[in-house]
Amino acid sequence: NRLYTAMSFDFAALLSPDNAVRKSAESQFEQCRQAQPQLVATQLVAALSQPGGSPTSELCAVLARRYLPPLFALAEIHFSLEAREHVKAGLLACLGSASHPPSLRRKLCSLVGRLGAEFHAAGSWPQLSAFIAAACADGAAPEVHESALSVLSHMAPALVEPAAWAACGQSVQATLVDGLGAARAPAVRQAALASLAALLRTSAAAEQEAERELRSPADDKARKAAKASRKAQKAIGQSLGEGLPAMLGALEGALQAGGTDATAALESLAEVAENQPRLFRPVLPQVVEGMASLAVSAQLPATQRIAALEVVVTLAETQPKLCLKVEGFAARMVSTLLSRMVTLGEDCGEWDEAEPPDGMADDDCAEDDLEAGYAAEALDRVVSALEGAGVAEALLPQLEALANGAAWQQRHAALVAVGMVCETCAASLLPHLAPLLSLVASGASAPEPRVRWAACFALGLLSDEFEQLSAQHHATALPLLLRGIGDASRRVQAASALGVSNLASQMEREALEPYAQQLLAALHGLLAASPPHYVAFAAASTLSQLFDTLGDGVAPVYATFMPMLRSYFEGAIGAKAHRLAAALLSAIGSLAAAAGEEAFQPDAEATVAPLVELLLRQRPMLCESSLLEPLHACLARLAAPMGAPFGRYFAVVLPTLLEAAGVEPEVQTDVVEEQPADGEEEEHIDTHYVPNKGCGFLRVRVNSAQMEEKLMGVSALHEYADALGAGFAPFVPACVEAASSLLGYKFHPRVRTSSAFVMGDAVKALVAAAKAGEQGGEASAASLVGSVLKPLSEAVHREKELEPLDGMLSVLLDVLRLQRLEGCALLSPPQLNGLVALLKHALHLDARRTAARADAAAEEEEGEGAAPDEEELDEEWELLLTAVHTMRELLRLHGAAIVPTLEAQLLPAVGQWLAADENHQAAALYALADLVEFGGQDAAKRYTQLALPHIHAAVALEDGKQKRTAAAAHALGAVGKHGGKLLSRAATADAAARLAAVLQAPDARCAAMAERTEAAALALGKLLSHRHAHLEAAGTAAPLTPLWLSHLPLKNADEEDAQAALRCLCEVLERAGAGKSDLPLGADLPLALGVLGAAAAKEATGAELASQMQRLLLGWQAAHPAALQASAAALPPPVQQGLARLVAA
Repeated sequence: NRLYTAMSFDFAALLSPDNAVRKSAESQFEQCRQAQPQLVATQLVAALSQPGGSPTSELCAVLARRYLPPLFALAEIHFSLEAREHVKAGLLACLGSASHPPSLRRKLCSLVGRLGAEFHAAGSWPQLSAFIAAACADGAAPEVHESALSVLSHMAPALVEPAAWAACGQSVQATLVDGLGAARAPAVRQAALASLAALLRTSAAAEQEAERELRSPADDKARKAAKASRKAQKAIGQSLGEGLPAMLGALEGALQAGGTDATAALESLAEVAENQPRLFRPVLPQVVEGMASLAVSAQLPATQRIAALEVVVTLAETQPKLCLKVEGFAARMVSTLLSRMVTLGEDCGEWDEAEPPDGMADDDCAEDDLEAGYAAEALDRVVSALEGAGVAEALLPQLEALANGAAWQQRHAALVAVGMVCETCAASLLPHLAPLLSLVASGASAPEPRVRWAACFALGLLSDEFEQLSAQHHATALPLLLRGIGDASRRVQAASALGVSNLASQMEREALEPYAQQLLAALHGLLAASPPHYVAFAAASTLSQLFDTLGDGVAPVYATFMPMLRSYFEGAIGAKAHRLAAALLSAIGSLAAAAGEEAFQPDAEATVAPLVELLLRQRPMLCESSLLEPLHACLARLAAPMGAPFGRYFAVVLPTLLEAAGVEPEVQTDVVEEQPADGEEEEHIDTHYVPNKGCGFLRVRVNSAQMEEKLMGVSALHEYADALGAGFAPFVPACVEAASSLLGYKFHPRVRTSSAFVMGDAVKALVAAAKAGEQGGEASAASLVGSVLKPLSEAVHREKELEPLDGMLSVLLDVLRLQRLEGCALLSPPQLNGLVALLKHALHLDARRTAARADAAAEEEEGEGAAPDEEELDEEWELLLTAVHTMRELLRLHGAAIVPTLEAQLLPAVGQWLAADENHQAAALYALADLVEFGGQDAAKRYTQLALPHIHAAVALEDGKQKRTAAAAHALGAVGKHGGKLLSRAATADAAARLAAVLQAPDARCAAMAERTEAAALALGKLLSHRHAHLEAAGTAAPLTPLWLSHLPLKNADEEDAQAALRCLCEVLERAGAGKSDLPLGADLPLALGVLGAAAAKEATGAELASQMQRLLLGWQAAHPAALQASAAALPPPVQQGLARLVAA
């Protein structure tokens, strides 16, 4: 009796404002829960049975939802059958009462649904099925009907199990469709709609899980089970989809009734569009038209217009091909979204006074601006999903109308739209770049600050996509941005500064130098005025980029900026402005690295010592504020200009990194009935949900702060190793030991990836030490390679994820490159065989993954397939490149001798790639090119014959095939140089014409096409160098030369390809000048001189090529000084300075 009485008081006492009373009640409750679980259960149900709603009832519902489900897992001695049945009956009685308030009913539905899911498979709660049937019958109270349908949504994980659905699916579906009927109460219709959405979502999640299983099944049995599961879930989704017309009817009823039910109905439909988009196929044109009409309806509130837009935007993202089949889809979406983007309020005061985290952000708007902000974001999403198809054609005419509109909101919308679409639609916008710049210039002079901000926003994003802005239009763009930095509006100042950063990142140093003094002075003045933190962040970020681009040209201003940046950093730490502090750390590191040893070393102690002291004294604060990573990145950049003295600081820092890398983040796992809504998870906790075979979800909760610290520790080791070079050698043993232990860390793939990188860095450090003359360095490096191969091999065989696997294989690639470039004997023959075996294993995994994806695609109806997982495809591409580059290094090291091994072990997989998707076709062409170039004469002949048909098919301007075209161009260059007579005169002329078409394509100079364009330029250079006679006979050598030269020097290619292109140029110039009495190339010589002058300033050009270019120039200067001077006279001053440096050297 005493215990019963105590429990009776505990529930109210748990809400007491008196801390002592509340803590005592909590203690009593916990004791009772452990000692008397049956008593706790019956008391909770009794409390819930009380009519009405009170804070105590709400609390009891929370406690019941948390503690009752685990009680049913107890042995009967602790929780008897009688008690279980009493609890279940009590819960149904509570749910059957219409007197409870909605909030309490929602908690009860969640609890009953979770228990119902757990009992469903065994059929151990038949009373629940009877309750649902009675509650959904005609004449039942709407509140009870709504609750019964909500219970079904919480039971979704159990209901969509194939066996369960076969038994009850038809009944469940009929119950839900009946609940959507027009005669039902609005709350009932909404509950039915939400339940259908939940079932569809859960079925889609199970289908996706089966898809993941298919990509890497444990064995054939697991593969068959996953395939059967995917097929069953697809059928369940189709069955549920039969309720879609009724769902749309429920939406129509909700719209007619008004109120918040319509918003909830639209959100449920958006959820269906995300998880089961193929269900919309039969009614897609009507849904698009209907939602677009709702989105512009003045009778609806903004929240409902946004919700309507979200349905169709989601469909565009999940079913882009299907949406594009709807006539005029792109045009309708562009028009609808632009009409919403102009709905900004007239008052700019609140906007101007706001302090966003990022100067380019415009989504911190007032309540009146939320619709316009959403529409701008939606435009970006739709354009990306459609890959720009039909967008520019629809947008450009409307831009003109908006730009000429009377309202400033129209000009603002036009400029923001340009920024949002320019990445995806670069090729279509390029012919219109001049008028777009005029639009930006006009906006930059507008009287309204929001229009000036939008102009800077658009210009900054255009700068990322069009090299013409940085190469040809900087004289227009930079003055606009400089004026913006001095604008009266802080928002405009920040956007202008960040626009400068984007533009400077694309500019060559020589082009930026004339503006350097003005830009640095403007940014210095901006910081000196103590602006808001977001403006200071923009200025610091831009300074970092300017320092990186200008290099040692900033040495004269080092003393002006470094004290200011250090002082600003101290202030940012004190003000807890952590994002600003991170930007300042980046600027400090960039300034020191750019200014160099001479400027930094006298000041190094004053910069490094306080940062290390901060690291040691305030590590918890740095970790909590996410400043540890930028602080280590800054210190790593300070290592090189400080030189050897940095080693003693790193010796102090290293233990903290090893400690961080060794952190074991807290990981908790449990089973939950459903996933919570976005935003309901705890801060600093990463939560992942895995379907749990029909019984809810397995929830894995990881302490994200601890995980970030661990990841930072391993990543920072990689950064320091890269910065220290040979100076890292003394620290190799401790770092390798830590990295080896983390190769199998299962809770975060990037930990495994970074650990692999550290192992590669360790080998590089020992090789660098050997090169620097350290005794025994090469032997130490070889010994280290031998010791890391076993853990790497074991990790590769365990690894299922692409990014870590790529990181591990990259270590092997680095070892091979070191062996070739530095001449170190790092791998023994048996180890080399082991390396090939690891590559074979990786290709086997790739084949299984590709087959599973093809299998899934074959089951999709034409046009229904969802957009591929771009992140996964990118990771797959990186892995394929690593595999191909590793084969390339093997060929470069061993030539024809290793070809038979590759043919036996690896090339069967590569041969299959030629008939696969674009990524694999491109990788196969790269591999064939390497066999032609490095595999010896016999291999060159065999693989030229194999490659040529595929090359000719792939050197074409096919939409979405940029990688394949680039690879084909690369292969064509190899065949042109090494393919001998197999590439005929006619084939050579045809190949050159195809390459010229790539270089002349409208989008050839767009940033997104840089890889394709530069591969074509290099290949054309090889044809002009090695097949010149064929091209001259065809009459195409002369017109192709200026086209080729206009794309040199290569700006984005890796160092070896950039040098190869310059080498071709030198060979062409030498041949053209041989035996002639005048300068080579005639009218094209200024173009060639421009390339030589631009390349002279680049460190990557290398001493050998610089010497070759110098010999050419000196010969021409000696023989034809006046003609050479005349040819160079019109070149830009920075290029002339480069030529002068070459001659003087």
